[in-house]
Amino acid sequence: MPKPNRLISVFLVLLLLAIALARAGAAEAVLTPTPAPQASRAPEAQAFYNSVLAARDAAKLHTYLNCLSPERLQELWQMLDTASQTRLQRAMEALGVQPPQTTATGESSLPQGEVMLTQQTDYDSRTDTYTVTLEGWSTGCAAGQQLDESAVLRATLSDEFSLKDAQVRVWRVEKTASGWAQTKCSDPGLSARLDPKTRALAVTGFDYTDRYVCEQPRKEGTGTTRGSKLVVQLTGLAPDDEATFGGQGIPVCQNAGVYPDADSAQPCAVAEEATVDLPIRYQYQPADQTVLSGQAVNFGYMIRPTNSLTVWPDGQNNAWVDLEYAVEQEGQILCRYRVPHGTDISQGQWAPAAPQQMVDRDTCYTVVVTVSAAYPGAKTGPGRGTASHCQSYPARVLLQNP
Repeated sequence: MPKPNRLISVFLVLLLLAIALARAGAAEAVLTPTPAPQASRAPEAQAFYNSVLAARDAAKLHTYLNCLSPERLQELWQMLDTASQTRLQRAMEALGVQPPQTTATGESSLPQGEVMLTQQTDYDSRTDTYTVTLEGWSTGCAAGQQLDESAVLRATLSDEFSLKDAQVRVWRVEKTASGWAQTKCSDPGLSARLDPKTRALAVTGFDYTDRYVCEQPRKEGTGTTRGSKLVVQLTGLAPDDEATFGGQGIPVCQNAGVYPDADSAQPCAVAEEATVDLPIRYQYQPADQTVLSGQAVNFGYMIRPTNSLTVWPDGQNNAWVDLEYAVEQEGQILCRYRVPHGTDISQGQWAPAAPQQMVDRDTCYTVVVTVSAAYPGAKTGPGRGTASHCQSYPARVLLQNP
């Protein structure tokens, strides 16, 4: 029969073993919380949630998290509701791992991204007008800046186009799993203003940061979103024949950019200019002149009479074309006067120089005017008459006998 002391020793050993097992079970229960119901989560969000809770130590958790890009980690975190985020935060902090949504200040941070702005110009041959479409969106927090509704999309309409019938429309387009949606979402918070005097366009009311675009859905209210973009469309832009002689590679909308607010001078994003080709239109009329016997012909007056109704190149209307006035007699070129694009006619040059020529009878000359595009074609526009225009005009020199 066992001795009493030996029975007491065995009992104490068993008691200590039971206590140790109970503590181990409690620790495991703390480190492995029961997953929340899965019905309200997307499959990828549920897998992320379970994987984080299944990690028993910091090394395993880091191994799993390192398999995710920072952007993907933020997307998965945003897809969880507040209660699930809190549960994961406690589990991660218990292992000494920083939760993805918490910064040093405890504030929510967005994935790093950039602001995008595109521009497109289309031509309507039925109305001979152009349409400019600007689209802006962000892919996260750009350079630490959060662009809310006070951000401004600015642009300036070129002088070569009339704003008489111009109209501005703005809307949002949602991002979907297959790309941009076809539905135009109206937004009462959006505001667009086109100043007819300064020709400046300003659009506000779009929160680029809050509506940032991502490939995977994130939680928004009771549903999910992949973000959206701002669309600004200007229609009814017609060429202004009084402002331009035409040409190729002409921008319709210039200096388009997204700015943090109305006072900002530095844009977060700029759009590459979309250019068009306008038919060359130039009305010209040389002048006849009367000379005395022995008096030289004034070729300068011939091609540029002071009382002519011709609209002369002034540096603005010929910004996109070069002009050449060639004086011919019986098929032979006597002189040329060339006016480069962007130059006033008074700054043109003779090449070759105008000759000193006298006539002994009434003489007829021909002024050949060639207007040529100074830049390559954009291939957006009527598609004809945009590269060059050449026309001949008669000019008489009448001899007056004493």
